[in-house]
Amino acid sequence: MIKQSAATDLLLEKTKRSHALWVSRCATAIYVILKTITKSNSLVVVPGNICLSVIAAIKFSENTPYLVDINLESQSILPESLAKIPRNANVVIIYPYMYGICHPDAEIISDICRKRGWIFIEDCAQALGGSVNGMMAGYLGDVSVFSFGAGKIVDCGCGGAIVTNHSEMIHEFSKVYSGLPKANNDHIKNEEAYGHIFKSLYSAGERWDNIDLWRFYAAQLETFRDIFVYQENDLPFNKIHEGLLGLEKNLSQRNDHAAQFIEIFSKVKIDYMSHPKGSTYWRFSIFVPSRKLRNEILNILHKNNLHASSWYPTIDRYFRERKTDQEIMFRNCDSVEKKIINLWVNDSIGIEYIQESSQLIIAHCLNYFK
Repeated sequence: MIKQSAATDLLLEKTKRSHALWVSRCATAIYVILKTITKSNSLVVVPGNICLSVIAAIKFSENTPYLVDINLESQSILPESLAKIPRNANVVIIYPYMYGICHPDAEIISDICRKRGWIFIEDCAQALGGSVNGMMAGYLGDVSVFSFGAGKIVDCGCGGAIVTNHSEMIHEFSKVYSGLPKANNDHIKNEEAYGHIFKSLYSAGERWDNIDLWRFYAAQLETFRDIFVYQENDLPFNKIHEGLLGLEKNLSQRNDHAAQFIEIFSKVKIDYMSHPKGSTYWRFSIFVPSRKLRNEILNILHKNNLHASSWYPTIDRYFRERKTDQEIMFRNCDSVEKKIINLWVNDSIGIEYIQESSQLIIAHCLNYFK
């Protein structure tokens, strides 16, 4: 219990908030918030490249995902896209700091929400320790969520948190969370089964445009509800506390690794994702000219046991049919999906990974353009 209190104190210190609730995972945090503060069928606005777990949380909370295109600088919600939302609708905005990019758009969207009376949720799953114009990521929203799951800035394998300045909100969130089913012996099996299914679908979507993914995935989603919405019996507060204590060192190391990639790729004019001041590096992301080249490079890296991924796809195809006339709606999302390669920058890698992965990428790009 001492470690839980210590972890809570550190999290509130790093977000400049006053109240926190620990939950099983970030998707559960979003579900809990939406079940508490929304009416059914509210429009929950998210960028078209959001993690599918967020879509699952929205749908399980009996609300409607409203996807919009992204700003290529922020990789998150394009503020201009909010103008199309009906003024009389019940609206919640979830603004994720995609790839750890802490862009001034977050503050612009926060102001829009205040003026229109919309709820603003910051999704800081990839931006723990980041800041926007000097304000900590997690400070701008009515309520904010964080993740301590696998692959996040502080990776403890599981765990999420809700933070806010409103004590009455935390009380209501706690009541909803305490009513959720607890993880049981089947939970790990269901996680593994879902992982296999989604990996197969994602691999298909990674290779081909306009492939029909949603029919199968939508039919399976309810089967795996328990891996998105549940109580965790024993969160790893010791690891969370240690991770928060070492956050500055962690972020500094990520910045150093990213700087090495920037130096290498700048010399050969390979495009990479820019992170403004205050951002965190969840991954270091580059862009190549085509889906075909991107997939070839991923195959080469994986054959050499080098970490790399192509997250995040345009997510609408995974839960609904896309009409031909909707292609223009996600022009920026689709463009990024086809060209992105994410490279690791956390403490699992070192200079050997940076040199070997970058050399393979450069060699294959040069060969491609011969």
